Parts: sequence; structure tokens; C-alpha cells
Amino acid sequence: MPKHETTNINQRIYPPHTAFSKGIEFNPSLTRNTLLQFLKFITAISGAFMTWNVLCTVTNCGSPVVVVLSGSMKPAFYRGDILFLHTPNTPFKLGEVVVYKLPQDTIPIVHRIIEAHVQNSSLPIDQLLLTKGDNNLEDDIVLHKGLSWIERKHVIGKVWGVFSYVGYVSITLNENEIFRAMLLDHQNLTMFEDEIKSLKRMGVRAVLLQIMNFAMVISTGLMVWKGMGLVTNTESPIVVVLSGSMEPAFYRGDLLFLTNYPNVPYQIGDITVYKIPGQDIPIVHRVLETHTKNVTLPTEQLLLTKGDNNALDDIELYRGLRWLERKHIVGKVQGFLPYVGYATIAMNDFPQLKYALLGGLGLMALIQRE
Repeated sequence: MPKHETTNINQRIYPPHTAFSKGIEFNPSLTRNTLLQFLKFITAISGAFMTWNVLCTVTNCGSPVVVVLSGSMKPAFYRGDILFLHTPNTPFKLGEVVVYKLPQDTIPIVHRIIEAHVQNSSLPIDQLLLTKGDNNLEDDIVLHKGLSWIERKHVIGKVWGVFSYVGYVSITLNENEIFRAMLLDHQNLTMFEDEIKSLKRMGVRAVLLQIMNFAMVISTGLMVWKGMGLVTNTESPIVVVLSGSMEPAFYRGDLLFLTNYPNVPYQIGDITVYKIPGQDIPIVHRVLETHTKNVTLPTEQLLLTKGDNNALDDIELYRGLRWLERKHIVGKVQGFLPYVGYATIAMNDFPQLKYALLGGLGLMALIQRE
């Protein structure tokens, strides 16, 4: 007798796959692997960044590790050596090797101090310095861009240790664009190999659907930002502290929340964020003085500000103005989250990190099925 196939009435029957359904088929294993790879990548970047910031804090130096790029300090240091720096709270001495960077310079210089003079006897660390490369015939005056001396503010740090030739990797990556691109491409392909294969298997409809979802996420973020701007009456309701001029109130990397209500005058002691025409970066400082321009309009004020950690007020930062006006104020600080903004600082300081994160997020947005 012919055999008949039986069907369990409790068994769920699925319709046949079409090209579109195959294109958007959910794969839990792929999604889990994608998230795991992305989390590993973020953890590695975060760990390196945290280590760097701990080094900066311990050494009191913005760049605790630098690479020697020339032979001007032979035989003390050679091209490719990694130098470890710190910024002491004591005066620099003759013979010490320092790393300095003058305004508009793109590359710091590693040279030895040959002269040191105290500007103010009450502040012995406020020095004027003259430097020279051990392998150079002349001192560095020709490198000072019109300055006769290097000031304390130009010095990044003093050399206290060296690791020979290890920095050649950094030099190679900076000088050889092809090698760097190949290395980054290989790393990216290795990390997202499964995801790229999945993307190739996806149909056109599935890709377009993912692009639309990604665009909706971006649009939602922009709408939330604009909504916050309308509620707080400021174009930048959230800013990141970029310097230590307001310590101990705020530290570098703190995230600040602002408001700028038009009918509320500013008071002495309020912490404001202001931006002068021609400045690229807003400044977060405290109101030191207030003066009303018009008695009938108490919000029409003239303001003077100062950083809590600065010795002088901000007049030198006003670009010829005597006072700040209301139009210069971005907002008043209403709250903050400590150190959360370090991610923004990292992406600004290291553009490659920003492009890697955006590329990774964009790839995930395309391959995710949820």
C-alpha cells in the first residue's frame, strides 16, 4: 500500500520563503555576534582612553607619551623613541629635556633647556626658557615664531623616561597612508566579516528598509535635540567642559545642561557658557559682575566673568570688548554629569576614532534585523 505522509495538527506550518522574506530573515546568532564584537571594540577603546586619562592625571600632563620624530636630540634620543613626560610643580632646570609646542605649531619639539630666567620672584615656576637640540648647532630662537623665550604655558612636559624605537609604528602609520589604510581595512574586515557577508546576502528591499530605519533614528535624534533647544531657549542645551579653568566646580569631560530663559536676569555667581564672535569654542565661566543697561529692561545686562581656577578675569578673552552682553550668552548651567563628555573629547582629539565608531554604527544599522 502506498504510504501517506501525516501531519501533526499541533505542528505550525510556515509559508514558503520568498526572496524578500529571505532577505530580512532574523538571525539571532548573527545579531548576538555583532553585538559582542561591537561591545569588545567599545571596551577596548574605552579601556585605552581611560588609561590615557589616568596617565594625564598622574603626570599632570596633557600628553604624557610622545614620539621623537627627528634626529635633533641625538645621541640622547633617536627618531622613533617613545618619551614619557610629566609636568612638575617646581621650576625647570638647566640641562632638562622638555617637550614644548608654540601657538600655531602642529608638531611638538623635544629639546634641552640651555637658559632659564624667572619672570616673577614671587612665582619661581613662572620662567622664561631657551632650548636647543643636542645635535643642532644653534639654539631654538629661529623656531620661536617671533618670541625671544619659551614661557611655562608652552611646555607640555619634562622627559623622565624613554622606550627606544617603539614609536616607529606610529611614525609608519602617519607617514604611509597606504599601509595605514590596508591595516585598518584588514582589522575592520576581520571584526565585521560575518556582518559584511550578511550584508551581501541581503536583498535590495531589505537594504532600503534598513536605510530608512537608520534615517528615522537620526531624524528622531535631531528632533529631540531641537525640542530640547526650544524648551531651554538655547541653541546648545548640552555642552562639554574642555578645560580645567572651572575646577573644582567642573572638570574636563563633565557634561553640562543649560537654559537661557529670556525674562530671567543673570546673578553674580551664576555659571554661564558664552561665545564671542570669532571664537570656535564656547567658554564656561562664572559671573563676577553684572550691570543693567536699561532700568526698564533688567535682562539687558553687561556681564564680567572669570574661571574659578583662573587668577584673572576674562577681559582678555573678550576680543576687545569690555563686557559680555546678553547676545553672547549661550546659557546658564542648571546641572551636570561628571566625565560623561569624555567620549566627545576623544572623538574630537582622535578623528580616526570618530570615523571608526560612525562606520561601525552605520554597518550595524544596515545589518540588524530588529
